Amino acid sequence: MSKICLVVLMGLPGAGKTSLCNQLIKSLESNESYKTYTIEFDMLMQITDENCYKELRKQVYASTEHIVESINSLLNEQNKYVIFIDDNMYYKSMRYEYYKLARKYETSFLQIHINILLETAISRNRKREQKHQVPKSVIQDMASKFEVPGKEHWELNLITLHTPFEFSTEIFDEFVTLLTKCFDKPVYKKIDPKTGTLPQSRLQNIDILLRKIVHSRLAVDKTKVPLYILKRKEIYKAIKNNEIPIDEALSPFEMYNYLESLF
Repeated sequence: MSKICLVVLMGLPGAGKTSLCNQLIKSLESNESYKTYTIEFDMLMQITDENCYKELRKQVYASTEHIVESINSLLNEQNKYVIFIDDNMYYKSMRYEYYKLARKYETSFLQIHINILLETAISRNRKREQKHQVPKSVIQDMASKFEVPGKEHWELNLITLHTPFEFSTEIFDEFVTLLTKCFDKPVYKKIDPKTGTLPQSRLQNIDILLRKIVHSRLAVDKTKVPLYILKRKEIYKAIKNNEIPIDEALSPFEMYNYLESLF
């Protein structure tokens, strides 16, 4: 089970991403087991220089990665961390960068798409304070380029809302249900194409599960210590050498049951 989930929000300016994000955070933090972070891109919308814009996006990405690394460094941490990335994310490639980040650190990944009509987005934008307004031409350009999510395998964990909407218990429950599913099934690194083996972190998790299985069996029958230890080593070696296939989509619970069936 992962202890971090990256939640990517997407939609045109004025769709209601920040408001939804704040409401989700408020509801989540009423449960002490959740801790939240918010990465906002509002400052980027005021930048017209393309090079500066790209550089700042890199800095925001780096900040997100730093937060993930900091959380992972906490030993015996029982809390669940939800990192909200509040941006327009109109290109699929922008969203994929954060999916790859989730895969790199084997965290969970979830997307929320807030759909809004272009005319409504422009109208809402006019009502913002002057300093927070986005040029109409920018919104129109985003709308013409927006790549709707859901077509790729990595975008399956997706919630779509249509503006206007009112935050409700139903919306929060839908979010928590999917969030729980994502925590149970984090994004795992793929098998290395050069070596044909699983990444070291995945192998370490498998080794831990194998040891738990042996410990559980020895609690029932201590006379088979040599047999179970030998079997554990054989299974681990076969998995490491890619002789036993491993489904990367298995949750820790499913993986435990699968490994136990190999004994």
